Amino acid sequence: MLDFHTEHAIKNVLNAYGQNEAAFKGLFEPFNIDAGLLDRWWQQFLDAAGPDGTAEVRLAFWARQPKSLPTVSIQLLDETTEQAYFGDFIGSKDGVAIHGAEVNQSVQITVAAQTPGMLRAMTQVIRAGLFLMAKDLLLGGYDKFNYEGLDQLSLEEQLVAESLNVRVRRFVVEAQCQIVVPDLIDSSGGRITDVYVAASNINPPGGVTPDV
Repeated sequence: MLDFHTEHAIKNVLNAYGQNEAAFKGLFEPFNIDAGLLDRWWQQFLDAAGPDGTAEVRLAFWARQPKSLPTVSIQLLDETTEQAYFGDFIGSKDGVAIHGAEVNQSVQITVAAQTPGMLRAMTQVIRAGLFLMAKDLLLGGYDKFNYEGLDQLSLEEQLVAESLNVRVRRFVVEAQCQIVVPDLIDSSGGRITDVYVAASNINPPGGVTPDV
């Protein structure tokens, strides 16, 4: 679910900064950016993320036919098991056994824009959003959240970017969470067994996908 929560956070942060010029410019204050240049970046960002903005945020690979620019693509990159509880329970709730595992999820956030100024503006705002979402993630069930910084594009991806005449930057974030799977219980409180594999019932109801 990290990709879902990341998409939600980025949409919200673009909307918030797109309505707050002072907050946007405050992100660049430590870097002593020329006021005129910062005004131009703000105007470009406003065109993208303001009330009538054209920015597209989606769950997808970044180079697949963007409808408009700038485009922010969020992709679940990896999921690895931190701690698994195979053959055992991780607990129970209201008398129902709970299965699960600790997993680490990685998400790529790729920003594609038509100008360097737009790319810098989008990069700064989205990075701010990633830091701001950390507290909510930790309160919402994630055990940890890490910003892994900028990720290098492969040669193939660089060639795609050049062919589309766009500028691209990509971030990676990681989080740890717990997969929680309660036993299936029917309306009478009994454990539903159809989904469990047993020696006497290897094939589930309805058969299996043919091996072709």
